[in-house]
Amino acid sequence: MKKFALVTFIALFALSGVALAKGPGDGNQAKVKFWERERIVEALSLTEEEISQLTEMSTAHGEKVQELREQMRAERNVLREVMGSSEFSESLAQKHFENAEKLRTEMSRERFQMKLAHRELLGQERYQELREMVQTVRAKRQGKRSWQENRQGKGTWQRGECR
Repeated sequence: MKKFALVTFIALFALSGVALAKGPGDGNQAKVKFWERERIVEALSLTEEEISQLTEMSTAHGEKVQELREQMRAERNVLREVMGSSEFSESLAQKHFENAEKLRTEMSRERFQMKLAHRELLGQERYQELREMVQTVRAKRQGKRSWQENRQGKGTWQRGECR
């Protein structure tokens, strides 16, 4: 029995280390704004004033989105409580659901407003150039995912193609 307990403890300890390990592309990288990347700043010829304006916009946007996110989480928590209550009220559940959805919509609207502000500040030409750079990065990431999936045994790698 002691051996079984010891082996179980060691196995759990080893597995917990694997579960907590972080690898590249795990989504835990810090969010870096495009105007904080030297290559993009140079490619778009961003001035210090523009960088300052982008930072200010981002700060205000982040505060607004954070406030909306907290309100939405609170509404969802209330909705969960209502749904799980022995004294269930469909109209009350519907009200909290609609409130949470309105907040989610407002968050989406706020993100869109941020994009509009970026486009206004950068102008059509530089904004289009930024979009093309972002699409290129996404395409490269997608290629890396295929390679990573292959390494995890989800396909075979032959002559540069994932089959």
